Amino acid sequence: MISGELRAIIDAPVLGDGDGLARLRGRLARIITGHLAVEDVHIYARLFADPRPEVQAIARRFKDEMRFLHGAFEAHVLRWTADALADDWPGYVAALSTLLDAIGTRIRCEEEELYPLLGDT
Repeated sequence: MISGELRAIIDAPVLGDGDGLARLRGRLARIITGHLAVEDVHIYARLFADPRPEVQAIARRFKDEMRFLHGAFEAHVLRWTADALADDWPGYVAALSTLLDAIGTRIRCEEEELYPLLGDT
């Protein structure tokens, strides 16, 4: 999983494979963007059409949370340019670790709370 690959790079005390990190960062951005598109078309559309208000409310909460997480990811990308992460590797490591933790939590919540609702629609 990409999270493990990124964590392997940031476990180093100094930036080693900058090109590899750049490729992984680009891959993560594409994964997140693609995931958002799939969720909008295939998940939220179905859940917002569900007649149960509680299902619609859960879908709205997840969509709003994802919008916040996506904004945090975009801010991370803008803040941590190649020069910035080279200048402050420990700061970058902490920021990326926090972001990866948030993404991991989001994935678990989707699998446990959101996706099971699709079986009920």
